Amino acid sequence: MRPAEYKNKRREENAPHVYAVAEQAWQNMLASRDQSQSVLVTGESGAGKTENTKKVIQYLAAIAAEPLPASASVDLLARQAAAERALDKATGKKLGQLERQILEANPILEAFGNAQTMKNNNSSRFGKFVRIFFNGAGAIAGANVDWYLLEKSRVTGRGTGERNFHVFFQLLKGADQKMKG
Repeated sequence: MRPAEYKNKRREENAPHVYAVAEQAWQNMLASRDQSQSVLVTGESGAGKTENTKKVIQYLAAIAAEPLPASASVDLLARQAAAERALDKATGKKLGQLERQILEANPILEAFGNAQTMKNNNSSRFGKFVRIFFNGAGAIAGANVDWYLLEKSRVTGRGTGERNFHVFFQLLKGADQKMKG
C-alpha cells in the first residue's frame, strides 16, 4: 500500500490501512491546533503492533518533512504526494535531520527491547509511548519516547524456543574471536 492510493478517495473507498489513520490524526491536529491527537496501536501478541507503529511514524515523518503552503488552506493531495515522494526514498534523503533521527531511533530501541518468541521473531518485550511534537506549520519540532514494562527477566532466563534481546546477538555477531573467547 502506498500513500498515493488514498488520493481523491474517501476513507471507505480503500481497504483499511494505517496510513489513513495517520493522515486523519495529522489532519485533525492541523484543524484543531489546541487539541493533541493520539494513535493507539493495540492487539494480540504477533498482531503487528510494532510494524504498524513504525508505519505511522514513517508516514508522519514523511508528510511533515515537506513544508506546508503559506496559505491557511492545506491541500490534502499535495501533502499526500509529498509524503509519497519521501516514503519512496527509503534512504530518507528527502527527510530532514530530525525526521531521520526519529526513524533511526526505532531499530536501537528494538535491539534493546525486542526478542524472538514462539509467536514472533521481533516481539516487543516492553511498551513504548512515542510523542511527536509539531509546530504550527505541521513540521516536526521534536519527539520523546517513554518506555515501560521492560521484560528484564529475559536477561537471566527465557522460555523454551525463545531468545534473549536482539542486542546480545548483534554484539556477538560483531565481535571478533578474541572477544567471544
